[in-house]
Amino acid sequence: MTDVVNNKAHHRYELAVDGHLAATYYKMSGDVITFVHTEVPPELGGKGIAVRITEEARKSLELGAIAGQRLRLLVVDHLQPVFDPAQELICSR
Repeated sequence: MTDVVNNKAHHRYELAVDGHLAATYYKMSGDVITFVHTEVPPELGGKGIAVRITEEARKSLELGAIAGQRLRLLVVDHLQPVFDPAQELICSR
């Protein structure tokens, strides 16, 4: 398994596993990042891949990788353990 990477060109955090690509997508609007969708191929289902990607994305933002930006979350059901849907996170260095 490789590391989770932020593919800014495609607005997603992604993880390649066994030749399959899983990703959580986000939208940028000014200083707000909204996570909107996560896709995990059926071959990777049930392995905690979606949670791993979203946890790594959150850690990246919390560490100030996108400094000075607010994070607004739209949460799909399977991400509720990772993100609080009412939370806003301010990232700074």
